[in-house]
Amino acid sequence: MSAASILQTQVIAVCPITGVSVGDVADRTTWRVDYDPSATQPQRDAAANVVATFDLATAVTNETQRLAGISADTDLIDMWNRLHSATNTQIKNYVNNNSTADAGTKLILAKILLLLARG
Repeated sequence: MSAASILQTQVIAVCPITGVSVGDVADRTTWRVDYDPSATQPQRDAAANVVATFDLATAVTNETQRLAGISADTDLIDMWNRLHSATNTQIKNYVNNNSTADAGTKLILAKILLLLARG
């Protein structure tokens, strides 16, 4: 993950934004947060605090540990392998038989799973 994507994840937790830009990682004056128009001043202040206190080394370490935990999750690995080995019909049938959502939502879910399985 890039510094900008890690920072964006942390800023989104406290403030609605449309994006983050990190020009030079070593120069915070090149960093920019693009606020969503709905962001209140307290939310903007909280976002500014996140940027001011952002520690890239710690953030990268935490993200690396998070990803390592995901890759070591045997249930997730099994699910991923079953998804990749399933046929399109099997995926559609699974969604239709195991989801209580409306037909439109089921269709979207099936398409997302098909994209993941084939992507």
